Amino acid sequence: MARNFTWLRWRRILLVTIAFLLLCLLNYEYPSSHISVDDDSENIQALNLKDDTHHSNTSGSFVLALEYYEQLTCATRNLLQLCNIAQNLKARVVTPFLLRSLLNGIPDFNSTRRHYYPLNTVYDVPKLNETFHTITGTHLVTFNQFIQHAPRDVVLVDTLYSYEAKTEYKTFNDSGFELFNCPNHLSPDQIDTARNAENNLQKHTVVNHFVVKKFICLPRTTHDITTDQIKQFIGIKPHTIVFNQWRGCAYHSCEVKAPRNVVNSARHRILYHSVTSQRSLTYKDISLPYNNAVVSSAKAFLDKISLAFPFVSVHVRIEKLAIVNRKINGLTKCCMNLLDNLVKSFRQKYNTNHFMTITDIGKYGTIGCTDRTCIQHVKVVESALTSMNLTQYKFDPELTHASDNPSFVSLVEMHTLAMGDRLVVVGHGSFKYQLITQFLITNAHKKVYYICTEKGNILNEFGHLDKKCSQ
Repeated sequence: MARNFTWLRWRRILLVTIAFLLLCLLNYEYPSSHISVDDDSENIQALNLKDDTHHSNTSGSFVLALEYYEQLTCATRNLLQLCNIAQNLKARVVTPFLLRSLLNGIPDFNSTRRHYYPLNTVYDVPKLNETFHTITGTHLVTFNQFIQHAPRDVVLVDTLYSYEAKTEYKTFNDSGFELFNCPNHLSPDQIDTARNAENNLQKHTVVNHFVVKKFICLPRTTHDITTDQIKQFIGIKPHTIVFNQWRGCAYHSCEVKAPRNVVNSARHRILYHSVTSQRSLTYKDISLPYNNAVVSSAKAFLDKISLAFPFVSVHVRIEKLAIVNRKINGLTKCCMNLLDNLVKSFRQKYNTNHFMTITDIGKYGTIGCTDRTCIQHVKVVESALTSMNLTQYKFDPELTHASDNPSFVSLVEMHTLAMGDRLVVVGHGSFKYQLITQFLITNAHKKVYYICTEKGNILNEFGHLDKKCSQ
């Protein structure tokens, strides 16, 4: 009797244990990614595969750029233009990450040299998504959503290829890819590009890895193809479309720099597409939605330096002055002389000495001014600013315990400059367009002064400043 009771008790315990284990297994969510941070998953609405895709049988396709050309402002413009291309391809675009001031498609969180930041470090990503969707008709998705839902068959689009390459080629059979717009061979570098893309994506998957099946060459020659031709090559089956580098578009065509051995041709069209919206794809007049931390840090920065209102904002783009000066000797000094004259006029006419002066150089500054020539121009500008008695201000992220990402820092400084009563921009570049747009938000009639920009020197308020530096 006692034995039967003991057996029944242990049998009951065993059954309860088995039931508990089965319940755990049924409720366990298997990981689909090794990502160690939540890359904007709370900042973009959940992916809806039926949204805006009912009209296309390739609705499950995704577009991913491994690298975006240029720094944040230009790279964001290129991201917007890639959304337009994706709309033509009936695909969604994967939200990139910040790598210093660059945009990068695939993060490597195990890297000790590279620090990746989610895009919501600088932008209000849900509003950015809405803005891009309004303009292009397509959506951004998070990297996690991409890993979970994207097709594993990859189409790699090589935008850096040149038919003039002298390397040893592999045949179609050796490479194993279905080729489009390529010779019947690929260079070792192209094979490596495909394998590296696979390997980097596999770091974020446990099973069901991405595999490059098709390879598209967009050579840097006058041979142009269309997005319709790419769609026809890909077929109706959804794919993941990966661009090794995305340099953006100009109106109806996407362009890259010409090969060095091509004479008298600065750029080449590589891809024609239809523009899905009448609105500008350069967003010069679009106010991008920034992270609230950017705005609050700008206010804290201004409080810290105790600069009295109203003040004059001055932004000097030294990197761009150095680039143009290589063609026009003495340009930087001439531009600084114009700034000196303007500052003197402000002081005489408005009896003010309140200036907020910021350059693109410093610990968190541009990554494009490290060579000896550019550093010489830094010395010229800093010497000139000192002689004008203009103090250079630089935001320290420790002030607000904010992100130390260089893009975040530059945007905080941009928002601080936008609080000025007048704005002076020296040097060209895309950064100034967002600065001017932000500056004019509060009052569209505020005055902007241009020195050594592609717009010229529009200093009509003071008649004696009509002199222009040759550009």
